[in-house]
Amino acid sequence: MRSITAVGFDMDYTLAQYKPDTFEGLAHRQTVDKLVKAFGYPEALYCLAFDYRYMMRGLVIDKRRGNMLKVDRHKYVKLAFHGFEPLTREQRMQTYNNADKREEFDEPDFALIDTLFSLAEAHLLAEAHLFMQLVEMKDEGGHALLERKSFADIYRDVRGAVDLCHRDGSIKREVAANPERYIHDDPGLVPLLEMLRASGKKLFVATNSLWDYTHVVMNWVISKRKGAERTEDWLKYFDVVVVGCAKPRFFNQQSNLFEVHTGTGMLWNTEGGSPMVPIGEEDLPAPILGSTAPAHVRHEPGQRARVFQGGYYLDLHKMLDVRSGSQVLYIGDHIWADVLRSKKALGWRTLLVVPELDAELDVLARCKGNMTELRVLRRQRDALDDQIQRLEWQLRHAPPDAPGGDAAGTCATFSSDEAEAVAGMLDNLKEQREGLRERHRALLKAHHDQFHPVWGQLMKTGYQNSRYAHQIERFACLFTSHREAFSGAPTSSPQQQTAPQIGMDAPPFGPATLAAAGFAAMAADVFAPGSLHLLQPLDQWAHAAVSSADWDPALQRLLAGKLVSDAAIVAGLVGWAAVAAAALLPTQPASPRLLRALGISAAAYLLAGGSIKHGDTPLVAAMKEGWHRARPSEVLHTFAFPSGHTTAATFICGTLLLVLLPAALETLSPGTQRPTKQQQQQRQDQQDFSQLTSAAREAAGWVLEQRLTLWAAAVAVTGAGRIAADAHWCSDVLAGALLGAALTGLTAQLCTSVESGALPLGPLQLGPLQLGAGQRRQKNKRM
Repeated sequence: MRSITAVGFDMDYTLAQYKPDTFEGLAHRQTVDKLVKAFGYPEALYCLAFDYRYMMRGLVIDKRRGNMLKVDRHKYVKLAFHGFEPLTREQRMQTYNNADKREEFDEPDFALIDTLFSLAEAHLLAEAHLFMQLVEMKDEGGHALLERKSFADIYRDVRGAVDLCHRDGSIKREVAANPERYIHDDPGLVPLLEMLRASGKKLFVATNSLWDYTHVVMNWVISKRKGAERTEDWLKYFDVVVVGCAKPRFFNQQSNLFEVHTGTGMLWNTEGGSPMVPIGEEDLPAPILGSTAPAHVRHEPGQRARVFQGGYYLDLHKMLDVRSGSQVLYIGDHIWADVLRSKKALGWRTLLVVPELDAELDVLARCKGNMTELRVLRRQRDALDDQIQRLEWQLRHAPPDAPGGDAAGTCATFSSDEAEAVAGMLDNLKEQREGLRERHRALLKAHHDQFHPVWGQLMKTGYQNSRYAHQIERFACLFTSHREAFSGAPTSSPQQQTAPQIGMDAPPFGPATLAAAGFAAMAADVFAPGSLHLLQPLDQWAHAAVSSADWDPALQRLLAGKLVSDAAIVAGLVGWAAVAAAALLPTQPASPRLLRALGISAAAYLLAGGSIKHGDTPLVAAMKEGWHRARPSEVLHTFAFPSGHTTAATFICGTLLLVLLPAALETLSPGTQRPTKQQQQQRQDQQDFSQLTSAAREAAGWVLEQRLTLWAAAVAVTGAGRIAADAHWCSDVLAGALLGAALTGLTAQLCTSVESGALPLGPLQLGPLQLGAGQRRQKNKRM
């Protein structure tokens, strides 16, 4: 911000945030009324329902076919609806993706929904509302007017009705009368403007709205005034206000500049005599000399900004004494009108406001386990496709019964039996690929449905960035969910937001804190003087049930005290050993992430969560010695609270399933590491499919919920064994489970902090966040 001298704002959906349910509902009602009364459409339109949540940014309207599309960054249509009916994959591919001529999705045949302020129009043009409902009405028949019109004619009529709403002021009058119903309160706006002014920045507003509507909206968002209470005090927060600037034309086409008389709304000519081109010259020496704007507009504290209409960006530069576009930061919500032209043509710095980001990031935080699964499944699919293509190529080009490949080993050959075996392997791989594809599609759809039930994730189309996300990445310097974020923490860049970093699939620090709090509450219930001892009846009931059971004590100690109690701990340790072996495979490059996770988990295991003697680590032993709680029977002669076995089982199985396993699967999944030339040659000659075993694919397909279920089962089995062996009270077991869960969450948080760079570990901190000297040399050589 040091080089920025002027900060500008769009008004609609930037300074003023509209309530979509009421504001867009108003636009819908007014446009329906215009279609019926001015365009002769049937009165049945009054019965059409309106749901503002149905639409989202980034969609494309196909005017010719009456379709609504969601397109990825490569301009492939991934979702398409005609009316409310989705097009089948075959229809979509034939119409758009496999057509002889690829569509560019530009005007005049297509319309783009890239800003919330045009969503009211988009709702009228799309499936949920007028345009797409009119498409359905036309297809169903029974309306002579619609049957005579093409889809493009219907679009043009709706567009004309929207324009008529703006021209006759019907929407503006309603907003002016009841701004509290249509515009959100924003207590953070004035402090933001005051902070920017105190830092020495010049502030301006550049909006396409005219003065009358701008005056209404800005009075409400700045000072909550309406009607006769409105004043011009809001102008004190700005240096220049430009209304009716007709963006994006404002950035590339000169037009007349007028000053607005704010009391009457009349326009004053600013020309005062146009400069003459010197004789013998084709144009003025500098374009800014053609500007009729006043130079170096001064704004003293308490003085109201001057208001202008129309004009050209050079007029704004002249008034603000801006010498270069890089000195201007402009904040808006429209990718084309506010961001693209201003950055591409003028070099302005841009901040795009995307209000949907808040909800988008909330869902991403809840679904990061799914993101890991999708990433692994995608790599598995790619690896299978690669292996299938190699086998198919060899079967096509290798002559049967040939004595072998050439000296370079570039073409493997097969006998008839070998060819038959390879063909069988190929069929098996294709069957596996189809199953993996269906599994991936189902998980991807379920993942996207959590964002929007129809259109999915805003920033993604399938597993590719959406067209809208690609535009943001190309044209927005920064983007945020609300321009108030500009006043606080650093705003994220498109690369950071469209490709969020996914950490370990373990409980975040919040659930770990809750588990620790639960453990503390349970300890207080058991030991605190004056406690209600709420768990005592459960303890006594379980002890009585075990004591009354008629079984042999030796068998009880063997089955419950040993086999059942130790099963989960032993299985978890075997899993840890397998993960450690995978990390040290000589054929696989060591994964820094997996090695760090193993190191942190092992340290926590030895200090707090493991099982050394009678299930007790230093932490658990200290607790038992401190509380001196007797066991329900004399099976063991140590203290009881908390259960060391249950703590160990919870920690070992939790870290295995939720911390170590995701890191190990990313390391072992095909496509994670780039193979060397020698590995590629071996793979081609030997057709090694060891990485595609069904076990690895099955492990990669585990969803987070299944791992949590398995974790809970392991804890329950261990706790049941300790209670059945009469070695612990129920409260001991519950406390051990909570303590183990808290330690698991803490371990996961440490791993995530190390991965994000928030907690560096010196020479262990490898990877993209910090490169060692050797890695830097290799990277420099590659570059």
